[in-house]
Amino acid sequence: MNEELFLLFSEINPESQSALNHAFKKSPKMILLIDFLKTTTPNFKTPKAINFVYKAEIKQVNYNKLINRFYKLRQQLIEWLYHYLKKTERYASKEEQSLNFIRYLVNKNQFKNALDKAIKLEKHCRKLNLFELLPGIINMMIYCRQCLFYGGEAALIEDENRLLEVISWNQTLQKMQYYHQRSYRAIEPDVYKEILTTVRKLIAPYKDQPRFALIYHYIAFSKGCMIQGRVKQSTNALVRHLNKMEGILEANPQMPIVFAQAHYAKLTQFKLLLLKAVFYFQRGQFNKSAQLLKQRDRIAIANPNLPFPISESEIRNTISMFIASKQYDAALKKWEQLIAFYKKHEQEDRLDFALVEKVNIFFFQYPKGRLKAHQELLAQLEAVDPNKPYIHLINVSKIWIKLILGKELTRHEIFQETELFKYYGLDAVLTYRLSKATSNNNKKDLQTIVKELYMLIDNKSNSLQVLYYKQFIEIANSYLR
Repeated sequence: MNEELFLLFSEINPESQSALNHAFKKSPKMILLIDFLKTTTPNFKTPKAINFVYKAEIKQVNYNKLINRFYKLRQQLIEWLYHYLKKTERYASKEEQSLNFIRYLVNKNQFKNALDKAIKLEKHCRKLNLFELLPGIINMMIYCRQCLFYGGEAALIEDENRLLEVISWNQTLQKMQYYHQRSYRAIEPDVYKEILTTVRKLIAPYKDQPRFALIYHYIAFSKGCMIQGRVKQSTNALVRHLNKMEGILEANPQMPIVFAQAHYAKLTQFKLLLLKAVFYFQRGQFNKSAQLLKQRDRIAIANPNLPFPISESEIRNTISMFIASKQYDAALKKWEQLIAFYKKHEQEDRLDFALVEKVNIFFFQYPKGRLKAHQELLAQLEAVDPNKPYIHLINVSKIWIKLILGKELTRHEIFQETELFKYYGLDAVLTYRLSKATSNNNKKDLQTIVKELYMLIDNKSNSLQVLYYKQFIEIANSYLR
């Protein structure tokens, strides 16, 4: 219990400390216990705490009674911390914690104090466009005025009008959050354009609220640079969205984008670095992409206690960018993180899917790597259930492994995955010819294929195509040396 109390107490921030002091300002023993917790260690002993809190009574009162009093005092503080804090230090923004404190004051009938704090908080949240909190803040203000008969009817009417206004803002924000979530499924460019058109119409009446424009440009950039081929077609448009977004953030560095989660200012910077890395990766600027990833890592190392988001897509994107910048050891570490992610979230059925990323690492680091490891990986791919929803990616992975093993591919193996070859911008016929030439060690055909590959690279359509064709050349040259 002592350690539990200490851990709860150690999570409170200055805002929560103010609430704690206010709650027990008329309890001198609790104030002493709070002072004790500020100077002690996690595994403090009960007698030490009793000697500190009940120093004046230690000689006059039976020690067993003091123990019982301490247990009750400790339990009271634990319950208060659980009830009020609920560990909000990590999971709520400072503004949300301030609103929670105002609610706490209202529950304790401290209406004047709550109203004063709510007035200040409303002004602060308006400046930051924290639309998700403003209705709750103004509702508290109205309730306090009603309880105090403070400000008269005119003040209440003014508050009510502002409440209606911020409710409208909040509803618009929620709709934008919906379109942000929906954009993750926007694989086709037409769907992406449709979402942007809808969002533009949605925010048109709110030109004086920069957060709405910020979210619009964020959706446009974050999804636009993820759609394969979109970056090449719309580089200028995406750069404009990025510049607009960074301009708004520079003018409003404490403004959240889509969600006002805890530590959103630092987390926003962290997320944007990944998006920019993806953007430059899609443009074929792999070194620039790698530099942004390193910058991102420095932020994570400098802030080990921040809840940086980890998702499957984030891990997979990072693996691809490490591969493109030839950082294969870093890519393998990320692959291990992907395996750990699946196991942690009980997604063992996706462990086979992780083989796709491992194949990519082995394929692009060829001719480095061990033959035995490649053979073992091929055996694992062959064992994957053909009914898996991602079997097409597994089939393509088998093609890459067989290419570096020098195994001849059948026409069926390649042409059954024509759609994926189109997606990558790769020539399926050329891939088949490369397989046939390597398996037969036909140097004349290999020389012809290498020339064709160089011509295709000169007329590249996307960065993925360049990556694969350069590796095709590496495979062919390994037989020509």
